[in-house]
Amino acid sequence: MQWLIIVFAGWMVIGSCNKETLIIREPGDTIRTKEIEMVEEYIDLSSVIYLTSRHITENTKWSSAKKILISGRIYIDSNVTLTIDAGTLIQGLVSTNAAIIVKRGAQIFIQGTAAQPVVFTSSALPDWRNPGDIGGFLLCGSAPVNCNGNNLQILTDSNICCGGNSSGDNSGIIQYLRIEFAGNFASDVDEMGGLTLAGTGNGTVVDHVQVSYSNDDSFGWKGGTVNCRNLVSYKCRDDDFDTDLGYTGVVQFGVAVRDKGLYELTENSSGIESDNDYNGSLNTPNTQPVFSNISLFGPKISDTASGIPSAFQAGVYLRRGTMLRLYNSVIAGWPYGLRIQPGTANNAQNNATGSTLRVRHCVLAGNTIPFYSSFDSAFYDNPAYGNIGDSTLASLHTDTSIYSSAHPVFLPGSSCFILTGADFTELLSYPEISVTGYKGAFGTTAWTAGWAVFDPESMNY
Repeated sequence: MQWLIIVFAGWMVIGSCNKETLIIREPGDTIRTKEIEMVEEYIDLSSVIYLTSRHITENTKWSSAKKILISGRIYIDSNVTLTIDAGTLIQGLVSTNAAIIVKRGAQIFIQGTAAQPVVFTSSALPDWRNPGDIGGFLLCGSAPVNCNGNNLQILTDSNICCGGNSSGDNSGIIQYLRIEFAGNFASDVDEMGGLTLAGTGNGTVVDHVQVSYSNDDSFGWKGGTVNCRNLVSYKCRDDDFDTDLGYTGVVQFGVAVRDKGLYELTENSSGIESDNDYNGSLNTPNTQPVFSNISLFGPKISDTASGIPSAFQAGVYLRRGTMLRLYNSVIAGWPYGLRIQPGTANNAQNNATGSTLRVRHCVLAGNTIPFYSSFDSAFYDNPAYGNIGDSTLASLHTDTSIYSSAHPVFLPGSSCFILTGADFTELLSYPEISVTGYKGAFGTTAWTAGWAVFDPESMNY
């Protein structure tokens, strides 16, 4: 049975088809129920804006003065802007596939702050929230994709498409945003993770975004050229950072933390996963993003931890013709550290041999098996590439504190070896890149402070 859930001040509404039940949580966690006629009767419209599935057809602003409650998918139509004030709380009704979808040609402006991030989360009560409660956030642009004549259908409904010839496409600004309990996967043309950037151009600004408890990928790039920085993926089920279909942007400063109890049963749950496309074709533009200063903390929380489910794959899984380039990053606590897939035609191993796929100045630490194959080992250990392998989790001086749900400690210890040794020689031509001395997502500054939350299950919204 599918449930509809709305939460206000200790009570929530659940419904199936045309029947709705008010669930009231009383002191001591006593639960009682009451049949109701309409959801709207239990919403205080003086403090809440209630939106059922619709298209926004004129410029609109959502103020933090009222909670935004969404049932179903909200589409921002072409040539329309949606502006969301700092501190705005948006809640999606459980099982309605609540989502915000910015269509090609539209723009969204989310300009939260460290003190007042924008939050898109589940409507369920604290401790009732689950991955997949809401659909997610989809931003479609007109930058190139490598399939279907540069015009990719993203969703099965409303003919939502992305792609075009505008590398500088400007789909808006997303800053200081949290997305919680999102994600669903019906098919390759009806997939939504926490934040999906589809054909989004490099005129778009994306930074300081956290996706927590996604039922699919946390961050997905389907083609496009958008540059992103300061990303947090927390306890998703599938991949933390997934790139395909010709994505060529730059991602710097990203951290992922996994939980061995949360994984995708039918997929390989990885940190970074990348394909040229679903078939490993020679289609162009090639998937060739640059990732630098990424920390991927897998489900193995210590050097002696065991019992990791087989559904977890590699910290970095490069396949199907990708040309992804990874620099100055830390891959720690995974069943496999690095896996580069062979195959026919445009396969990833050939690209690694030809140096169109690169892994440089990275660190492997505490992975059960550092490399999936002898090819991966020989490639990674090439002295010219400056990589470090076979370190321990303890050597990072963070160990299990990374997995604290209250206040994860991401900063390396003062004597940790990853605070030095970064190399940006191959990245100096990228104006989007900030040169650091350290490897991984963090040096001595906790850029997650103030706005990121690591226990959204118990937050009282």
